[in-house]
Amino acid sequence: MRQKRLVHLSALLLVASFCTASANAGSPTVNDTREFESQLSSTQVNQLTDWAVAYEHGRSVKKNLTFAIKLLCKAARKEYALAQYELGWIYMNGRHGERDLALAAAWFQKAASNGDRHAKQLLRLIGGRDRQTTTRCLLPDGSVFPKQIVYSEPKDNTPNPEIQKIRAWVKQLAPKYGLQPRLVLEVIRAESNFDAKARSAKNACGLMQLIPATAKRFGVTDIWDPVENLKGGMAYLQWLKNYFKGDLRLTLAAYNAGEAAVIDHQGVPPYTETRRYVSSITRRMARAQQAL
Repeated sequence: MRQKRLVHLSALLLVASFCTASANAGSPTVNDTREFESQLSSTQVNQLTDWAVAYEHGRSVKKNLTFAIKLLCKAARKEYALAQYELGWIYMNGRHGERDLALAAAWFQKAASNGDRHAKQLLRLIGGRDRQTTTRCLLPDGSVFPKQIVYSEPKDNTPNPEIQKIRAWVKQLAPKYGLQPRLVLEVIRAESNFDAKARSAKNACGLMQLIPATAKRFGVTDIWDPVENLKGGMAYLQWLKNYFKGDLRLTLAAYNAGEAAVIDHQGVPPYTETRRYVSSITRRMARAQQAL
């Protein structure tokens, strides 16, 4: 990343002009989209930025500037200077469409405030300190990437199913996904404590605390419908179980922190919440097995 930025700066100073690059090359396939949605769920700002640069330049993946900007945007909103710099570079050069120096300056200003010296140099070069605008993530189609996808709240008159009803649904559905009902119930207990209307600060919703991207990825059309939520959560658990070759600890860690975090750390991530989550569920599963 640092070397790439130096190349950017050198090119700018030598040529003293802005280049305009082509936007997305081709339409993403279903597999491309699923991989991107999985990446977008990551909380690792450096990994988000690395993936973004790969999409931006078509390195080992199909070039897709929309994916790149969304990944950079998530990292930039967590005050990651390198991602803020990259967004500034994209808008300064008009890679997303028409050149937008005001928006570029806004992102360079954010990066500079987070200690990025290259952003400070570019601000001086384009006179960015005199440009007043707010940071936003403008996509190639002209739309703005939202801070979060908002689903409608569950209606007040929608009853929260009793635990016995939830247990019955799980007992019926879990085998269809190759899962033990006990495992699914323990995940529900850890995620929402059987509250179908639960919503976290990170916009995870329902019994199995699906985030909108995961819900969409596994075909959930109504995230607040308890049965659809269960099906989406079980589909994700099944996918993780297959991906991690039946390793329960990795499956649970990925459900809590995202598969990208598990892959990045080559095991259960060193997050206190995730380790407690994995330990709690595996311990309950062991106790249930001993009681049989």
